[in-house]
Amino acid sequence: MKRKRDSSSKDRYTSPSGEEIKVQTVQSPDDSPVLPLSEILLRHKDSILVVLLFLAALAVRIYSLKFFHVIPTDGTSYVETARSVGRGEIDGIAVYGFYPILIWVMNFFISDGELAGRLVSVLFGSMLVIPLYLLGRDIFSRNIALSACLVAVVWPPLVGSSCEVITQSTHTTLQLTGVYFVWRAFKEYRISDGCLAGFFFGLTYLTRPEGLLLFFMTPLAFFCFRLKETVKKPAFLWAYSGSFFIFFCHQPVTCSSCDR
Repeated sequence: MKRKRDSSSKDRYTSPSGEEIKVQTVQSPDDSPVLPLSEILLRHKDSILVVLLFLAALAVRIYSLKFFHVIPTDGTSYVETARSVGRGEIDGIAVYGFYPILIWVMNFFISDGELAGRLVSVLFGSMLVIPLYLLGRDIFSRNIALSACLVAVVWPPLVGSSCEVITQSTHTTLQLTGVYFVWRAFKEYRISDGCLAGFFFGLTYLTRPEGLLLFFMTPLAFFCFRLKETVKKPAFLWAYSGSFFIFFCHQPVTCSSCDR
């Protein structure tokens, strides 16, 4: 019996009598094509770059921790507020906002309040490269985004604020993440992006009060240049406003509960 191959997934056999028989073959999972490593790296280039940039920023900031020994005056208030939250007292949240809550969460892993505050700043300062890279890549190019992130990794003021028990690094990362999602919301007009933009600006506001100004001013330029498109698809703006005002209304409620 002779065997013939064609371009399909069938094998042809010829019997001794001359009759042609077609047999359907099933491809084994082991025969599935395997993507080469270079193609896998190419497909996930942005994710790999972001992870490497984050690790580089984290390494620089952890190394720099040894040069910061004195906790600032504001830092003692944040640490004390975090301890109060651990005791069930929320009076300080109305004054010092979201940052002490992060220190309180970190205290589950590290009992030292000062070190917990520094590590919160280190983590958020390192994560700054994520929205910076994504925003730079979308607006300009991958090379410009990479260059900006490399500067942010070693820029002394950013490194310094990431090693102190202060709100600066947390506030900067949250606000830039909010700006990135505002950009995406006005680009794609998606409700999910509007919700995320309002969410991060809400956390920015709880971290530092000037986040309220960012909430109004950031989308203003996009709104002016894309007025017609925005009027046609306003749902994402309602989502943006709603998710922010959930956090905005949190502070008056907290203040009133403290007064009681």
